[in-house]
Amino acid sequence: MKFKTKKEQIISGLEKVAGIIGMRSTIPILSNVLIEAEDKYVTMVTTDLEMRIKTQIDAVVESPGKTTIPVKKLLTIIKEIRDDELQFESADNSITIKYKNGKSKLFTLSPDDFPVTPEFSASNTFKIVQGDLLRMLRQIDYSVSKDDSRKVLNGIFFSLKQGMFTTVATDGKRLALSEKHVEGGSGDDGDCIVTLKTAAELQRLLSKDGDAQIEICGNMIRFVIGNTAMSAKLVEGTYPNYRQVIPTSFSRKFEINNADFLPTLRLISLLASETSSYVKINVTENSLVMSATSAEVGEGDAKLEIIYSGPEMTVSFNPHFLMDPFKGMDADKATFQLNDGYSPVMISAGEGFLYVIMPIRK
Repeated sequence: MKFKTKKEQIISGLEKVAGIIGMRSTIPILSNVLIEAEDKYVTMVTTDLEMRIKTQIDAVVESPGKTTIPVKKLLTIIKEIRDDELQFESADNSITIKYKNGKSKLFTLSPDDFPVTPEFSASNTFKIVQGDLLRMLRQIDYSVSKDDSRKVLNGIFFSLKQGMFTTVATDGKRLALSEKHVEGGSGDDGDCIVTLKTAAELQRLLSKDGDAQIEICGNMIRFVIGNTAMSAKLVEGTYPNYRQVIPTSFSRKFEINNADFLPTLRLISLLASETSSYVKINVTENSLVMSATSAEVGEGDAKLEIIYSGPEMTVSFNPHFLMDPFKGMDADKATFQLNDGYSPVMISAGEGFLYVIMPIRK
């Protein structure tokens, strides 16, 4: 195998595929990237057996072939080379990178030992703007459960029904949902659960522009983003009926300005107790007072103007749970809907986003 390519191109490709590789894989070949040169392209593939990422870059291929190279070491070395154009040439168990003032040689492993690509025949396929998918994932991923006792809650729920794509995450204490209408789907509607690691890698690959194609096949999902494809195993099991925990009616609501609310909440939360942390919110006509007190730290309060015309009410929250949705919120305002200080509270903002959180009883 022998090919030439631009330094920036191969760095871009390697950075796309290197993220899923662990620092200490017990299987040596899984620390390597499969590199294959043919026609006018070089294809790079990595896998951890649960996920697989494949991308392609332009190259001048003088001799086709393939090999596998330790991806982290390869990427580190290439970043240190100061030339813009690099030449790669492989022998039986090594590859040499040639540049203007020198060369670097790395030992390789046989491509025959690299895990084969699993068969994939999609039962349903649809497209979504990359920026929309990125926003949806960022709006909800913090709500994924970290408790291993319920595996289905350790991932993000994907649902496609009659052109509506819905993503959900919950840990049993709060629930985040984001949905968006999509066009051009084919195949059956369906549901699946994507691992949190898959969602994290997907966010790393997504940009604001262009489409992402989502394909589902049995216990696998594939995302096609430009010249990059990522496939991953799905979480097995049935996701709970999240709709039943979303209240259908409310007696009270108020609207807040997001630019004021989050920094104020962050400030007041610093005065809450470390052991039994909560922030109290008292709402009167067009006014919200946020307060916290603790024997260890101190106390404080802050007042915000809001839009509200109902009776006075008080509700307390875990400040970290309350802050989470506002960190990735791109809307200017958010609406709180509730019935009292003890029932589920729903926060909605922007297009298709809602967050349900249980107050703390105090």
